[in-house]
Amino acid sequence: HCPQPWAPDMSHSSAAPGGGVYSDTNGVPKAGGNVTHVEVGPGDVANRIISVGHPKRAALIAGSLDEGSIRFQHTSGRGFTTYTGTFQGVPVSIVSIGMGGPMMDFMVREIRHVTEGPMAVIRFGTCGGLREDVAVGTVAVATEGGVSALACEGPAARTVIALALTYFVHFVVSP
Repeated sequence: HCPQPWAPDMSHSSAAPGGGVYSDTNGVPKAGGNVTHVEVGPGDVANRIISVGHPKRAALIAGSLDEGSIRFQHTSGRGFTTYTGTFQGVPVSIVSIGMGGPMMDFMVREIRHVTEGPMAVIRFGTCGGLREDVAVGTVAVATEGGVSALACEGPAARTVIALALTYFVHFVVSP
């Protein structure tokens, strides 16, 4: 079982779309066949995904997809913008998620729920830095990372709670 305080309190229910009740809010609710927050369904998203923060960056990258290949484009009510097309004939999706780990968690969990097979997700983004020897505009590439997670037993067996996520930058490419 999950050690406290991470064990979910199953004594409370949440209202589901259509007036029902979720019995386990750790699952990925679907409304009309689409996942709730990203608002995509089976076939809408490719297994190769580029994630960005800002929707304008998503649109910019989507402009590099093969001409006329965009077959799906949608902005959800929660601010996730998704483009799906091909790049050099390979299916790819670009998804803007806004900021932060929780938004990335929603995107990965929900898209995983409506895709089959292996997924590859790359995150392009910006960050601040504290090193004077690294100039503005420098490209930093994280080559290793570490995730600490706790998987629960019992009613929340499908839930994995991320406790820490750390990336280590091993080299930089100066502008």
